[in-house]
Amino acid sequence: MQIKELHIKNYKNLDADLTHNSDLIAFIGNNGSGKSNLLEALSHIFRNLYKSSYKVDFDYTLEYATSKNNTVRIEKKGSQKNLFVDGTAMLDISLYLPQKVIAIYSGEEDRLFEDCYGPFYLEFIKNINKAQQQGTDYSNLPKMLFLNKFYWHLSLLSLLVSNSESNKKFIKDVLKIDTVEKIKIDFLKRNYEHYNDNLALQFIRGIDSKSEYKLEEFKKLIEDKGYVTDDLYKYLYLANTPKGSKIIDDIAIKFNKNLTITDLSEGEKKLLLIKAALEFAGQEDSLFILDEPDAHVHLNNKEQIIKSFEPYKSNRQIVITTHSPTITQAIKDENVYMLIAGKIEDKNRQEIIEEITGEFWNKHQQNSFLAAKKPIVLLVEGKHDKEHINLAFYKLKDEYPELSFDIFYMNSACNIPPMMLGLRTSEIEYNKLCIGVFDVDATGNRELSHTECQFPNQQNKKRHELGFYATGYPKHTVHKSEFFTVENFYDTQHLLEAYKDALNSIATHVNGKSIESINEKLKDLTKTNLLAKAKTFTNKEEFKNFRLLFDIIKAMKVHYAANKKQPTVVAAPATTKPTDKPAKEKATKKAAKKVVTVKAKTYTEKEHLENASPEITKLYNEFKAEILKLSNEMKVSPKKIRISFETGEKIVADISILKKSLKLWINLKKGQLKDNKKLARDVSAVGHWGNGDYEIAIEDNKNIEYIMNLIKQSVEFISV
Repeated sequence: MQIKELHIKNYKNLDADLTHNSDLIAFIGNNGSGKSNLLEALSHIFRNLYKSSYKVDFDYTLEYATSKNNTVRIEKKGSQKNLFVDGTAMLDISLYLPQKVIAIYSGEEDRLFEDCYGPFYLEFIKNINKAQQQGTDYSNLPKMLFLNKFYWHLSLLSLLVSNSESNKKFIKDVLKIDTVEKIKIDFLKRNYEHYNDNLALQFIRGIDSKSEYKLEEFKKLIEDKGYVTDDLYKYLYLANTPKGSKIIDDIAIKFNKNLTITDLSEGEKKLLLIKAALEFAGQEDSLFILDEPDAHVHLNNKEQIIKSFEPYKSNRQIVITTHSPTITQAIKDENVYMLIAGKIEDKNRQEIIEEITGEFWNKHQQNSFLAAKKPIVLLVEGKHDKEHINLAFYKLKDEYPELSFDIFYMNSACNIPPMMLGLRTSEIEYNKLCIGVFDVDATGNRELSHTECQFPNQQNKKRHELGFYATGYPKHTVHKSEFFTVENFYDTQHLLEAYKDALNSIATHVNGKSIESINEKLKDLTKTNLLAKAKTFTNKEEFKNFRLLFDIIKAMKVHYAANKKQPTVVAAPATTKPTDKPAKEKATKKAAKKVVTVKAKTYTEKEHLENASPEITKLYNEFKAEILKLSNEMKVSPKKIRISFETGEKIVADISILKKSLKLWINLKKGQLKDNKKLARDVSAVGHWGNGDYEIAIEDNKNIEYIMNLIKQSVEFISV
């Protein structure tokens, strides 16, 4: 099954139009964007198609292809519903509906269950004791199935019994289960008499001669009786029906020396539920709906969720919602749809991630951070900080055998506190010593205080216990200035030489430049020259002052080892009963909640120009006017941190307005831009805010005509 078109109008805040051609659809958006409403609407549609007595009070069009290449189209407007199969009008399309619609839900909110899946489930329970029901075979699962935490146990048991190599690999590599000590099933034999002699009861009678099994013993029993794993999953589900009719009360599995399913992480339990559902609950021509399956999942496991879909996508339609940038990065661009205030936005993946997180790291940097293996992570302000510290540590590492760290630069001191806060408060189980390192200047001092992790400082004890520390660069005794950056660790003579070389190199290029731009260029060149010079040092004593920094890192490591918060050991609770009560019966009746439509923030050029000098404001307006001349369709589209120039819905270029300059990004991939003057910098391997791999720093209008020719290449490329 593959959804080709979906148009939903006036369901709560939804006004969504989707044309699609793939087996995976991902709806991305912040809370309140309408993601869950869209899943609800899709569920309501199929609830009505399976059973017409359930009404749908909104208009929609749905078109999908079956695995047998039939095209099914439903058009509903007002009270009129038209059905088509391969273009032919039909009165009944029941033979062409999905085999199953399965919702996998991880939250405590049970609105989706109560509105759509609960009626099917409760009718299923009501009639399970009837030998026959017209049009219903109760040896099968309900057409609409809602799976949550009550099905972890039967999912795990079904996967353990399976002989499939992919399932065995999942058990070993993902769940990390090496051994299974025992399987214990609590049978409720007193309820057998309330069950008609259906297939589920026959199955249970075949395994109830004892309550505890070894895994191989249980597998052999199942095989000897002629059952396959699909039967096991199905009949355990049927036997777990609630209230007075259930005939299994609990399933407990002990593995890896007496661990239970409660010892698995949240991510592992979600992966378990998804894997078993795809494998056993709904097979070809089934629709799977997953609402934020990555919520509370360790960052390293988020991509694993997408990978788990791969073997099953060819004959199933999978629809997910998320606001995770990691999930978004793992999905092909054409499968990702952004929802803002109930509408599907046509945005590329980079735009989507920015709207969600506002982060600046590209995928390579995110993956590098996740893949870091060393026990200590340093978060520094800039690229030069990282290179100088790495260089110094390479020379002095024999003196610090106990230290091992990775360094990540954040492009600004302002980005370090939110990064540390995010690591500390998110679902990430970070388990590393994380140290923010700041320049000693006005900005660095301010952002250091914002971390609330400064060391030593007893007021920050709780954060230190969690492994989060911060410091400014320690000054050596010779340094008398109030301010201190990484370059000040070197002897002053080296800094002076680097400065003189920089001054000489720009001496013939200052005509027409402002003092501010000359100073900025001089500073950048001095830093570059000093780093190049430091790389030639053979005497490790040239790096002697860096020992002050490494001594602080060492002290933090010792302090953390002595004070880190130990994991709380909690007695294992009674095993969660998969049959206790489903969400429907646990929930009290809730009043209908008012739907609040959250609108995306609108940004303006005025906001971007607030801190710009009059000269830069004038410069921006000059460039804007020239860019708008490049195409009749060109429009200005201010974003959170940049101003985009778009033709149609495609971004041609972006401008970021700084206080004393502009930064321009041209939306072309590396190797696509013809730039004879070499004005554009290749930023394909570094974090940057704009679209494309080319960045130009603009301080005046000297090259405006040439730069317009560069941007025009992007216009022409996009229009092809």
